[in-house]
Amino acid sequence: AADLREKVYSLETEVENYRSKARDVDFRSKETHRSLESKLAEAEKAREDLEESLKKTQGEKAEVIAALEGVINEVQNREDEIESLSELLHRRDEELQHAKII
Repeated sequence: AADLREKVYSLETEVENYRSKARDVDFRSKETHRSLESKLAEAEKAREDLEESLKKTQGEKAEVIAALEGVINEVQNREDEIESLSELLHRRDEELQHAKII
């Protein structure tokens, strides 16, 4: 009987050790879960920040492109004016040469 009691006590101790280990594993699992959720929330916040930054950058890019297009149009207009004035000067030179001949 004493031998059986000793075996029962040993088994009860072993069961309690397994339960304790299971609680410890469950606790660590919950800690890991909370840690992963926290890291996921941080990653989502970083992604949102990056998306916001990207939108801002794209807006700035659009403004720069619009400004450059305006400059290009202005340069083309000036080139057209210069070409017109050059043609006018060329005609005046021809008229002046013709007037000198007469």
